[in-house]
Amino acid sequence: FFFGMDDRDTFSGGDAVVQSRQSYGSKLADSCIASIIGIVLFLSSFVLLWWNEGNTLYMMKALEEAQDNVDEVPCRPIDPANNKQLVHISCDLENLQTFKEPNDLGVSATAAFFRRHVEMYQYAEDVQKEERKNNDGSTTTTTTYSYRTEWSPARIRSEDFRYPDTCVEHGGRCVHCRNPALNEWPMVSSTQYAEGVTAGDFSLSKELLQKLTSSEPVQPVDSGVYNPSQIRPPQSITGSNTHVIGSIVYTGNSNRPKVGDMRISWSQSSVQAVSVIAQQQGRGFVSWRSTTRKGYTVMLLDEGMVDAAEMFARAMRMNNLVAWVLRLTGFVLMVFGITLVGKPLGVVADIIPFFGSMIGEVAMLGVAMLACVIAFPLSVITICLAWVWYRPIVLVPFVASMAFLMYFLYYFNNRRGTSLPPPTGVYAPPYQTYDGAQPSAPAYKPQFQGPPPPPYQPQPPPQGYQPPPAQGY
Repeated sequence: FFFGMDDRDTFSGGDAVVQSRQSYGSKLADSCIASIIGIVLFLSSFVLLWWNEGNTLYMMKALEEAQDNVDEVPCRPIDPANNKQLVHISCDLENLQTFKEPNDLGVSATAAFFRRHVEMYQYAEDVQKEERKNNDGSTTTTTTYSYRTEWSPARIRSEDFRYPDTCVEHGGRCVHCRNPALNEWPMVSSTQYAEGVTAGDFSLSKELLQKLTSSEPVQPVDSGVYNPSQIRPPQSITGSNTHVIGSIVYTGNSNRPKVGDMRISWSQSSVQAVSVIAQQQGRGFVSWRSTTRKGYTVMLLDEGMVDAAEMFARAMRMNNLVAWVLRLTGFVLMVFGITLVGKPLGVVADIIPFFGSMIGEVAMLGVAMLACVIAFPLSVITICLAWVWYRPIVLVPFVASMAFLMYFLYYFNNRRGTSLPPPTGVYAPPYQTYDGAQPSAPAYKPQFQGPPPPPYQPQPPPQGYQPPPAQGY
């Protein structure tokens, strides 16, 4: 009842169905382990959010420093005086390399890079799980393993299949699932970069060429002769044991492929000009190191003719985009961690007869909603504190603004809660008491006092004063 698991296998056609029962105690133990993992994820989210703010700021400062120190230089000739200086060039690509596939495949390209994409038709395993909670708190899981075939660019490990003897061929019979080993592949996917490519007189390293992304397909030339190999996959890919459909080369029937058949396509760089911002080192470029932010480097490459200001603006936008992606990742990590911490609540409810499953699902839904409510303010507070920590120059005005805001709210709240006393000297209307008696009005007390009552003290006239002559009427 408390601990243990048991499996029961059944087969239906080419599918294998496994029913496993996990006891209540085993589920509770797993939920406790999940809670520990949740605590680790919860704490890791704070580290990620805090580090992300510092990394974003330092990268921005490095880009600003680079923008202040970059020099515009011509494509040719190379000026030795600019050695170890941060420079910007916009030049056409020259000395592109010609790539050619072996065995008369009829594939060649002249470009900065040449990419080969190889896929093999292989067995694949599909796993579908369905859980049902029992009244005793245990859970019965029904897992269905089914097998199909698909094109895949990487080898699928058939030896890890749960039931490798239940694959079904086109005829409907079950066969052993076996995908060819990697050493049996006659050709694998690869990307080759040209050597000796130059932009003007400057040579471009592989590190810079790896920043190129634009490409276009390469059209192979059909040899007109097709003798398919009886071995799948063939020991080698040649022009005679392949045929071309569109821009893809097939070793077998493209409409009804079999396990071991291969299809190959190629693409090449479509870039004709590049713009580079990096440190000039002899005839080439290396990463420019920031002098104020240790460990932060700048090496930018854009396709086409792009001025330095636009390149730095793109780099700034990309830096901000990465920052927001990591902020969202930290928030999701925190939500997931809190949800895992509360997982035992859903498992504890499973022991309740009849309604335990429903109560457990409602409990986990509540935990997930609570996790979002908790994670959002914590993420915002962490980001704000990290933002202020890495920018101490804004700490004083930030604290002053917060103090002013708190004082304003406190003062405004006190003004609203304080009632003003009635003005003195104003007579209130009479009112009736409970016994019906008319109270006497309060004595009137003027607000402003007049001059003192007589007698006044006479004041002597000033010295030399002559009274005016009396006038008769």
